[in-house]
Amino acid sequence: MQIGIIGCGYVADFYMPTLVNHPELVLAGVYDREPERRAAFCRHYRARLRQSGGAAG
Repeated sequence: MQIGIIGCGYVADFYMPTLVNHPELVLAGVYDREPERRAAFCRHYRARLRQSGGAAG
Protein backbone atom coordinates (compact mmCIF):
# COMPACT_ATOMS: atom_id res chain seq x y z
CA MET A 1 0.00 0.00 0.00
CA GLN A 2 1.31 3.42 -0.92
CA ILE A 3 1.10 6.21 1.64
CA GLY A 4 2.00 9.88 1.68
CA ILE A 5 3.15 12.19 4.44
CA ILE A 6 1.21 15.46 4.41
CA GLY A 7 3.00 17.89 6.68
CA CYS A 8 6.65 17.44 7.62
CA GLY A 9 6.47 18.77 11.15
CA TYR A 10 6.94 17.21 14.56
CA VAL A 11 4.59 14.23 14.17
CA ALA A 12 5.98 13.16 10.78
CA ASP A 13 9.31 12.42 12.48
CA PHE A 14 7.52 9.79 14.58
CA TYR A 15 6.00 8.08 11.52
CA MET A 16 9.17 7.61 9.52
CA PRO A 17 11.10 5.26 11.87
CA THR A 18 8.05 2.99 12.19
CA LEU A 19 7.79 2.40 8.44
CA VAL A 20 10.55 -0.21 8.59
CA ASN A 21 8.23 -2.28 10.80
CA HIS A 22 5.59 -2.34 8.05
CA PRO A 23 7.15 -3.64 4.82
CA GLU A 24 3.71 -3.61 3.15
CA LEU A 25 3.74 0.21 3.28
CA VAL A 26 5.59 2.24 0.65
CA LEU A 27 6.16 5.96 1.06
CA ALA A 28 4.93 7.35 -2.25
CA GLY A 29 5.52 11.02 -1.53
CA VAL A 30 5.92 13.84 0.94
CA TYR A 31 4.30 17.28 0.98
CA ASP A 32 4.57 20.33 3.21
CA ARG A 33 3.46 23.86 2.36
CA GLU A 34 6.81 25.20 3.58
CA PRO A 35 9.32 24.31 0.84
CA GLU A 36 12.38 24.51 3.10
CA ARG A 37 10.91 22.13 5.68
CA ARG A 38 9.73 19.75 2.96
CA ALA A 39 13.17 19.69 1.31
CA ALA A 40 14.98 19.15 4.62
CA PHE A 41 12.64 16.28 5.54
CA CYS A 42 13.15 14.62 2.14
CA ARG A 43 16.93 14.95 2.37
CA HIS A 44 17.00 13.54 5.90
CA TYR A 45 14.78 10.54 5.13
CA ARG A 46 15.71 10.21 1.44
CA ALA A 47 12.05 10.57 0.58
CA ARG A 48 10.44 11.55 -2.70
CA LEU A 49 9.49 15.20 -2.95
CA ARG A 50 5.86 16.00 -3.79
CA GLN A 51 5.42 19.37 -5.50
CA SER A 52 1.64 19.62 -5.11
CA GLY A 53 -1.05 18.42 -2.75
CA GLY A 54 -2.27 15.89 -5.33
CA ALA A 55 -2.80 12.22 -4.60
CA ALA A 56 0.28 10.13 -3.94
CA GLY A 57 1.16 7.45 -6.43
